[in-house]
Amino acid sequence: MKEKKGFKFKKIPAAKVFKRYSAYVYMTAAVVTVAVMAISIYSINQTDDISLPEISVPSIQLPDISDTPVVNNPTDIPADVTPAPEYYAPVSGDIVTAHSVTELVFSPTMQDYRTHTGVDIAAEKGTSVVSYTDGTVSAVYSDAFYGTVVEVTHANNVVTVYANLEELLPEGISVGSTVKAGQEIGTVGTTAIIESATVPHLHFEVKIGERNVNPQIYLDKVK
Repeated sequence: MKEKKGFKFKKIPAAKVFKRYSAYVYMTAAVVTVAVMAISIYSINQTDDISLPEISVPSIQLPDISDTPVVNNPTDIPADVTPAPEYYAPVSGDIVTAHSVTELVFSPTMQDYRTHTGVDIAAEKGTSVVSYTDGTVSAVYSDAFYGTVVEVTHANNVVTVYANLEELLPEGISVGSTVKAGQEIGTVGTTAIIESATVPHLHFEVKIGERNVNPQIYLDKVK
């Protein structure tokens, strides 16, 4: 009696199985993707519109200044602002002898040639002499050559010298006194022996510290 041969399953490699069914896998994935997209689009269309809340900007009411008058009041100047200084000619008159320190000038009194450290301003005897600008009286003395002299120290180490004054000075004019621009500090005299041959005048000098400078530069600033 012959034995029946048994049924045997043939083994198929996994690579061949994947290759055989990969088309179905890809097709299934594509169908799922399309379905998900369709559902998403439908959900978006069914979503209510999103509206942002309204933001109101408060209005600012500016004051009406069109009818407000503008007043320039001197009292409106801040306390820490110093007014510009004022300048006055120490006396009104013509300059009869100019300042000269580089060239010698003839002195009719001394009958020789010498330098002249100030300017001589002609004026009648007794004419008021005023301070060039604000300052402090720093010296009062009688000079053998220039007669009665008053010196006033101003800002920036500027010193003005008033010589050939009458001996009697106004009340309050002494060393340490504060003087304002245009305040009388003396009167024109004839006390300067070295310039006695010249018409009555004020001998006026300007110094920066101890160095004489041309007074004309400062006289050009006066009112």
